[in-house]
Formats: sequence, structure tokens, C-alpha cells
Amino acid sequence: MESKHIGMGVVICKDVIDIDQGFLFEYMNWIRKNQKCAFTYHEENGIKYAVNKAGFKFNLEDVQRAPQRFLYTKGEQLDIEVPKEYIYFIDSLEDAIYDALIEYCCYFPDAATTSWWRPNGHIVGYENGQGIGKHCDDQVPYEWGKPVGNKMSMHNSSSINLYLNDCVETHEELNGYNYIGGEINFPNVPATWRPKTGSIAIYPSSP
Repeated sequence: MESKHIGMGVVICKDVIDIDQGFLFEYMNWIRKNQKCAFTYHEENGIKYAVNKAGFKFNLEDVQRAPQRFLYTKGEQLDIEVPKEYIYFIDSLEDAIYDALIEYCCYFPDAATTSWWRPNGHIVGYENGQGIGKHCDDQVPYEWGKPVGNKMSMHNSSSINLYLNDCVETHEELNGYNYIGGEINFPNVPATWRPKTGSIAIYPSSP
């Protein structure tokens, strides 16, 4: 593993885990096939909206741009037998994240006293044109349909992104497993990271 603190608590860890792209493609086809519809639809005060499994709300016109979130990565809540190799795969991803978090604590020892070790993660799958744009992963006081007042985070937390595919620059580099776009931008550093397979970004969840 190679790691670097690029500023403002953002740490990039490279070569944390090797990913078999063929196996990943097989796994993602399986989880897409077996996961139920990602959205439920509601109406409140005459406004129709969709809610995904993570609880995020979307305007109907934004639904097509929202990525799929797979919360039950080991097939929990599915009334089917889950292949053992899929469970082993997810376990290996969780181990990689654990190793990267230990590396993060080498830069910021106090993080070890406040980290929630081995929480349940999820996989986000993007199709062409999908994205989540500028956002904050931390919890802020907010009510759907009302103006945002206090934008300060309610608590401190960190986000951990494990990248399963390469982000490339040109169409000539596309091979069916990688993608163009999807760079992650940290405006407060400032820095932009072009993800590579098996790399991990750890950073404060607040803006």
C-alpha cells in the first residue's frame, strides 16, 4: 500500500487490493439482477419524489441521473442462496478498507478513538450520465422541501471510498471495465483524484 496525505485530512491509499474485473462484472450482474427496485415513490404537499434505499430523496427528473446503491452486498434479505465466492469477495473489500483506515490513523492518531470500525458499507453503481454532484456525506439539519438553514455538520465523521474500476481520460483507453469521468473533487484542499482500481480515498465527510 502506498499512501499520501494531500491536505485537509484527505488521504489517498493506492494499491490496497487487487480486483479481478471479470469476477467483479459477474458479481455486479448478480446483485443487479437480485436487488429489488432501488426507489419508492411518494407525494408530499403535492410534490412527487423518489426515495432510494439509502433514504436519499430525488426529484423525479433526477431519478435517471441517480446511481444505484446496493446496500445488501452479501445478499442479506434475499430469499436465495448466495454463492460463497461473493461473500468472500465482499469480505476482502471490507478487509482492504480496514487496512486503509489503520493507515489513516497513522496520519491522524485521534481518528482511532472516534472511528466506527467495520460498519456496513454499500456499493454504488453508475451508468452513463449518472452522478451525485457536489454533496456532503455528513449529517446536516435539513427538511425536504424547505430552505437549508444551518449548514454546519451535526457531528464529525469520515468517508471511505474503495474504487473497483479505473477512471481513464480518453475513449481509446476504454476496455469495457473502466470509465471516463467520475473524478472526485475536494474543493477545500483543493485537489482532484482520478480513481484507480484498488485505491481508497479517506476524507472528512463535512464540506
